Amino acid sequence: MKKPWLTIALLAMFIAPCAIANDPSMMGTTPNGGGTGRQKWVNHRKTVLRGHREHYKNEKTRYKLLMNPLGGEPMDAVELAKFRIWEAETKRVRRKETVEELMLKRESGDITPAENAALNKFLQRRAKAAQNR
Repeated sequence: MKKPWLTIALLAMFIAPCAIANDPSMMGTTPNGGGTGRQKWVNHRKTVLRGHREHYKNEKTRYKLLMNPLGGEPMDAVELAKFRIWEAETKRVRRKETVEELMLKRESGDITPAENAALNKFLQRRAKAAQNR
């Protein structure tokens, strides 16, 4: 007596995984649904840069409150000097991180027209400076 169900089960066992593996809707996505690896990295990096920007903003506010507690004169010359040193040391890093964040926003399509104009202006100035060297 032949068992047709066994033959069908064996065929299904070999065909089904191939059909699932070649499903076009599964191409380019991860099982978590987060997109490609590059998209995940861009989103993560934007989050990190946003955190850095918030940190810089909080530090600047903290120093300003220490310098002018009630809108008067600076409380302490040492605190004022610390603020100016901190601001000078982080200026270049903050500028680089701002440009990087704008480039990542442009790549992911989240950039506003004003941010796009500012980025284009910066890139044009950068190109002119590179030509003059």
